Amino acid sequence: VCVLAARALPETLARPDPRALDPRRIASNFLMLARTRDFAGYSLVAAFATAGLFAFLSGSAFVFVGVMNSGETGFGLLFAMVMTGNISGALIASRLVVRMGIDGLLRRSTLPLLVSSLVLAALAWLRVDHPAAVVAPMFFYMLAFTASMPQASAGALSPHPGIAGAASSLLAFAQFAIAAVAGLLVGLTFDGTQRPMASVIALFAVLAFITLRRLRPARHAQGRA
Repeated sequence: VCVLAARALPETLARPDPRALDPRRIASNFLMLARTRDFAGYSLVAAFATAGLFAFLSGSAFVFVGVMNSGETGFGLLFAMVMTGNISGALIASRLVVRMGIDGLLRRSTLPLLVSSLVLAALAWLRVDHPAAVVAPMFFYMLAFTASMPQASAGALSPHPGIAGAASSLLAFAQFAIAAVAGLLVGLTFDGTQRPMASVIALFAVLAFITLRRLRPARHAQGRA
């Protein structure tokens, strides 16, 4: 595919930058992006929301199979039910973003992201050991996730078209680095219950919610003024 694309697709960059791959230039772009409030704010929101998803991916098999005894087939069905929230959220968000805009939808979607994660954690600490106690709140978490993470990513990347490659790579690095921490926390704290997974998901949803409102991107703040 890469060879075919290189040979068949024309170059769209009108003026190639001969220094684009200079390590010092790359480092300078990364540093500039990290210091930019818009990029840092949106990127952290996207990364924290993604971390909640990775916490679920890291712990759900142990929770559904080991804690709730759903079996392998049951796990597959329960996991699929959660991920229908992902599909539903993408369909809904694609229509709402036209009306609300990136910032409007992002602000609204991080609220159900927070609420669903707190409900998940509360049920876990109340020892409600039923699959529905995980599937229902995680369905709404995934619905809110697909309405928030893409908007945060677009908010981080759109102001930097001249260095889109550097911006997208730094955004992805932040997302997967923080998501790896979330998965590690679930593994290190697993105690034979769903509490560690639920608590880590709630932790990062709280961080996403607070980051959007406290470390508010400049464009977002201006939209509310």
